[in-house]
Amino acid sequence: MPSKTQKVERVDFLAKKLSSSKGVYLTDFTGMDVDTVSLLRRKLKEVDAEYLVVKNTLARLAAKQEGLDLLTPHFEGPTGLAIANKDELSPARILAAFRREHDTPRLKLALVEGTIVGEKQIGVLAGLPAKDVLFGQVAGALKKPMFVLGFYLQTAVRQLLVGLDSLAKKKEAAGPETGVQETKQETKNESDASNSQSQPPEVKDDTSEQN
Repeated sequence: MPSKTQKVERVDFLAKKLSSSKGVYLTDFTGMDVDTVSLLRRKLKEVDAEYLVVKNTLARLAAKQEGLDLLTPHFEGPTGLAIANKDELSPARILAAFRREHDTPRLKLALVEGTIVGEKQIGVLAGLPAKDVLFGQVAGALKKPMFVLGFYLQTAVRQLLVGLDSLAKKKEAAGPETGVQETKQETKNESDASNSQSQPPEVKDDTSEQN
């Protein structure tokens, strides 16, 4: 049985992982054996992410330590954390594809850009291309400095998450058969308004500076 010192060290370790991560995905690994968990870890490692099997009591303490109280109620049952170290959307794609093939793990929710997203919303994120792919595509088309594109893309991801969260809450409040069209329009309006308020850093369009 771990000593008190070991538990404290483990909490500190998890807290550092949570604070430095780009995104955190909570999963239920029920039905996964050691080989399957190892395979998932290898898949996630390919996109600079990792998979940690955690004790819920220690994970709750780590989340509270980092001010991530939104996560604490969801540390229930067998819990594995997929932690994004580079691209916050990459674990969504890996987890979705892995689940289609192996029926595990079950996705609980994720914390991305400070926003809680549910299982269905994670499915939407899984359909988005990786940031580096978007960077290359847009950079080639617009010939803009990369940090400007980063500003646009980061804002777009944040707006998408806020829109998904708002839509889910409004659907729950309206019921399964009412308010669907209204919430879709309101979410679009919120996104348009946010776009109009976001201003990128001012730079000169000098293609001679590009590599």
